Amino acid sequence: MQEKKIVFRCQGGYQIGWGHVMRCLSLAQWLKGKYNVYFIINQDPKICEYIKQKEFPVFEVSEGKDDKKFEEKMTNTVISLDPHLVINDIRGTTQEYMQTLKMRNIKIINFDDISNNVKMANVYIDANKKEKIGKCFGPSYIVLSSIYPKLAKKKRKTHKRVKKILVSLGGSDPNNLTDKALRSFEGKIADPIEIQVIVGPSLKHRERLEKWSRLGNVSFLYDYDDLSPFFLNADIALVNGGITMFESLCLGTPTVVMAQNKPQAKNARRMERKGVVVNLGVGTKISDKKIARKIIALINSPSTRERLSNKAKKEIDGKGVFRVLEQIELNL
Repeated sequence: MQEKKIVFRCQGGYQIGWGHVMRCLSLAQWLKGKYNVYFIINQDPKICEYIKQKEFPVFEVSEGKDDKKFEEKMTNTVISLDPHLVINDIRGTTQEYMQTLKMRNIKIINFDDISNNVKMANVYIDANKKEKIGKCFGPSYIVLSSIYPKLAKKKRKTHKRVKKILVSLGGSDPNNLTDKALRSFEGKIADPIEIQVIVGPSLKHRERLEKWSRLGNVSFLYDYDDLSPFFLNADIALVNGGITMFESLCLGTPTVVMAQNKPQAKNARRMERKGVVVNLGVGTKISDKKIARKIIALINSPSTRERLSNKAKKEIDGKGVFRVLEQIELNL
């Protein structure tokens, strides 16, 4: 019997970040061996090489000034693989693309699609939308890597004194919020508190961060695949409003969110209403003083950190990957 084919179409890079790619890879790791899995992605050397290292076939489609030609190339590449199921993890699908898949009786699952064409998908999954009965919406559909469901069961202890703060503001950090965060800490958060900074693979401001090495309590961690050990050991995490926020919450790390953009800020507000994060808003619009003030308030309040931790672990159980895999199986 021929193995069924699954194609992931996703995007990533400096402006978009790595969230879409990492979500698809998390799902692909569970599916490989049982199905033939392929990736089709916009041309980005770092991301394409990363996917290849995970031993998945990658088809690169170069972007140009002509969006119509780009979509035609994408569609033709998808069709050439003769897939049973296509999983689109892009912000907006075109009508022509979706209609072409439907005409060929290819099953379709779309993530986070903001276009009207999502109506043509067999399944629409959006963890950023408000929960709704009968829909695959809300944080219960957050896809994290396979290690998180196990780690989520670990009991979390809140220390009276803060020893470590983790800063992780995305794989590309297009707004250079890492630099802003460290600037806000200078002279306000010093030894014995250690500040660990995750530097993502597509970050273009690496050289601008090197100046912060002069602070004895700041250390940099480069291109880590798995951030879970750092979240587990941190007393506070300062993160963006994407997948990283949910990883932190799943492990019960008291979390402060500084969003890279409006969609992330919307995510953070929803989590704030649930009482599981301290939300700073869009990072480019907040002052250094506010960042430092909110972090220091959390440092000085073990009870607030414990409350955030307990609520976070109840809200994000790490099992979203299994709920999504169930939808995939139902459509194969």
